[in-house]
Amino acid sequence: MGTVAGGKACFQRGIFLWLLHSLGALSPIALWLVNHHHTLLHNRHWLSKGIMNGQAQLLWFLQTFLFGTASLSILNVTD
Repeated sequence: MGTVAGGKACFQRGIFLWLLHSLGALSPIALWLVNHHHTLLHNRHWLSKGIMNGQAQLLWFLQTFLFGTASLSILNVTD
């Protein structure tokens, strides 16, 4: 946790760089990409998932929630 100007505590994003060291020869490249092109990596991640559109995100959330609730209710009935 970090502190802000008013002395209040705030949460900071964690950086797991120790995971990148296990990549072997690709570690320096991965570290450079994380340090210098974070926005590119972040956008590429969401682009690969196909949920850049707000409507698609909403529909994905609703579908996941509805099917998840249905499958959990089936599991609860069989117990």
